[in-house]
Parts: sequence; structure tokens; C-alpha cells
Amino acid sequence: MATGSETKTSVVKHPYMVTIPWRQGDTIESWDQTCAWVVEQFGLPGDRFMFNAGANDMVFCFREHQDAVFFSLRWL
Repeated sequence: MATGSETKTSVVKHPYMVTIPWRQGDTIESWDQTCAWVVEQFGLPGDRFMFNAGANDMVFCFREHQDAVFFSLRWL
């Protein structure tokens, strides 16, 4: 589990957030496609992006603004 300081460090390193809400009709397969696409484009979480799944949404945090924009154009 991440400590408060680790979470703050991650936000500083990955300041560009894109939130995708859970929607009626979402399927496991559709979210699998989203997660597979982001790993194919940006690599494994930790360097260019991080993510967090919550009760109402999934938040992707990117190191670079253009990566967040590219992701947004594809998935929002």
C-alpha cells in the first residue's frame, strides 16, 4: 500500500490526469481493451503513466501533457 508521501511523489511525477467514469453497459472486455491499449502505447505503469481504479471511475495520470491528450482523444 502506498504511503502519503509516495502518493504525493507520484502526483508530482505524473501531473496530467484523465478520468474515465464507469458507465452503464461497460464490460470487462471493454476495460481490458483500454488497459491493453495504454500499456501498448506507453509501456508498463510507473514511467510514463500511473492509474488508479476507484468506485466510480478509473484515473490515468501521465508524466507528459501530450500523452494525456493522446489518451483522451482515444478513450473519451
